[in-house]
Amino acid sequence: MYCRHAQDMCGKAPNNESAWNYLRGCLLEKELSSYPGLMQFCERLYEGSIRSPHLLSFMRDIYEDQLEQGCENVEATLYKALVLCEALSMEFDTIRAEYWNYIARRMKSKFAPHDETNNKTAEATGGAGDDPNL
Repeated sequence: MYCRHAQDMCGKAPNNESAWNYLRGCLLEKELSSYPGLMQFCERLYEGSIRSPHLLSFMRDIYEDQLEQGCENVEATLYKALVLCEALSMEFDTIRAEYWNYIARRMKSKFAPHDETNNKTAEATGGAGDDPNL
């Protein structure tokens, strides 16, 4: 009931950080990715051209939770999360750009496949083996 109300408020005022924080609080006892319809709700807002930093951050949190829960398509999920981090750092939450860059690096370190090719790319670029499109 409270989560549904919080979702309604997020939909009505997607730039209201309080509504998003309230929604997070409602879900403290659950993994974000296990809540039915939560990602679909966020995707509907996103597809409706909503680009609130709170929405993008919330979606990134869901993707990270999916990765932590052992989702099937790790590379695609990680890519989506990294795209959101870049969008936040470059356009929608530039005041916290370094934070979002840090989050992206941490996620890559934690979830990206650690093969020899990735290590060589990182070494060759001084550890900045980041795709500029992410």
